[in-house]
Amino acid sequence: MASRKKTATTPKNMRATRKPLGAVAESQFTVVLEDIRSQFQAFGEALQGLRESDERQSAEVRSELGLVKDAIRTHTSELKFHGIGLHNMSSSVKDVRGITERIDAKLDNHERRLKALEGDAAE
Repeated sequence: MASRKKTATTPKNMRATRKPLGAVAESQFTVVLEDIRSQFQAFGEALQGLRESDERQSAEVRSELGLVKDAIRTHTSELKFHGIGLHNMSSSVKDVRGITERIDAKLDNHERRLKALEGDAAE
């Protein structure tokens, strides 16, 4: 019995499907690579979605900023207009003040003359 060869304990059909160690490692490496590719693809798609969202928000902000700039320009021009109007009104008030001071002076002069005439008439 010592001359008898030992046979493998696995069935013949299993021996035929068994891959050499290098082929198994290559197959596992391929699976890992496919998983990494899939993850990178998902990451790339998420990143693209984020970019598109960022671009939309940036466009909205630029649009709103344009509206704010227009409003500021409008208010600035209105304030300048009202400032000019106030300056003109201030000049007009100064003119009116000058006129009223002259009228007051004339009234004071007329009151003195009237008192003088009343004093002459009483004598």
